[in-house]
Amino acid sequence: MPSQRRQSTEVPIGRRVAAFIRRDAQDFGDLPDMTGSDQGVGSADLSRWRCHGFRPGHADPQRLGIVLGGDRGRFGSVLKRINYDDRQHLVYVRGRALPPDVVAAWMAEFARHSPSRRPLTVLDLGSGTGRFSPALAGTFGGPVYGVEPSARMRQAAANTSAHPSVSYLQGSAEQIPLPDDRCDLILLYLVIHHIQDLPAAAPEIARVLAPGGRLLIRNAFADRMPAPLWHRWFPRARAIEEELFPTVAEVVDAFATVDLRPVALTSIRHRLAASHADYAARLRLRASSVFDHMTEQEIAEGFATMDADLAAHPGTGPVEEDCDLLTLAVPET
Repeated sequence: MPSQRRQSTEVPIGRRVAAFIRRDAQDFGDLPDMTGSDQGVGSADLSRWRCHGFRPGHADPQRLGIVLGGDRGRFGSVLKRINYDDRQHLVYVRGRALPPDVVAAWMAEFARHSPSRRPLTVLDLGSGTGRFSPALAGTFGGPVYGVEPSARMRQAAANTSAHPSVSYLQGSAEQIPLPDDRCDLILLYLVIHHIQDLPAAAPEIARVLAPGGRLLIRNAFADRMPAPLWHRWFPRARAIEEELFPTVAEVVDAFATVDLRPVALTSIRHRLAASHADYAARLRLRASSVFDHMTEQEIAEGFATMDADLAAHPGTGPVEEDCDLLTLAVPET
C-alpha cells in the first residue's frame, strides 16, 4: 500500500475568488492555473470552500491577534502556552517519527508546489526536532535553515537530524534570523497555530521569502477539520483543535496584507501509523500539544477508552488521515 496519496486534485479556490486568482496569474511565473474544472473534487468539499469565501478581507484584521495568537482560542478564550522545553522535546522524536517512504511522499508533494528551478534555499520554520529538514536539503539541493524557538527541540534536532546542508537556528516566526529575500521556499508543518502573533509574523515571513518564492502551510484548519481516530477516545480533542486552529480564510487574510497570494489547497491522505497498535503506542507518548490542554483525568479516561475499544476491535491495516496543504506565492518582480 502506498504511504500516502493525493486524495483529490487541488481544491479550486471557489468561484467567488476565481477572478482574483486569474487576475494575478501572470504574476506567478510557472504556477499552474488552479481555477479550472472541479474534476476530482467532491461537491461537499467545494461547497464548504465556497461557503468560507476565501477572499481578502473575510476576517477582521483586528481580530487576528486573538484568533491566531498562539495562546488564545479562535473566540478569545485563553489557552495556556505550550512550552516544548518542558516535556514535548522528550517524546516528540518517537511520537512523531515518520518512516522514510512517508517523508519521501511529502517531499514529492512539496516539490509539486515549489519553484521548478534547483537548487532552492529552504526555511523549515518551526522545525522542531528536524524530522523534515534533512529531506528538504536532499530534495531541493540547497541550504536548509531550521528555525525553532525551543532550545531542547533544537538540541534533539542536532542529535537526531544532523545534515551538512542544514543549520538549526534559534528564532521564531516573528523574528527570523535570516537576511531579506534569502529563501525560495518556506515550510510551516503543523506550526501556524503555534505562532504567537501572526500579524507580526506575516511581514517577517514575507521579508525573507524571495520574489517568486512559495510558502507551504501544512495544517489542520478549523473550517476543514478531519475526523481522526483518536477523537473517538478523547471527546474534547476536537473542540480544543477547533479553538486552536485558524480557518483557511483567516490565514489567507493575514498573508494578503503582505502580498502573499493563495494558489492551491491540496487534500492528501497521510499514513500516521502502520497499525492500530502502533498508533496507540505513539498516542500514549502524548506528542500532540492538544494533550497539554487536557486534564490528567480526561487523558487517563481517554486511554482507558482506547484500550477497551482496541481490545474489542483491534483494527487491521494502517491508520490514515486526510491532511491539507495550503500554498501561497510571492509574485515575481
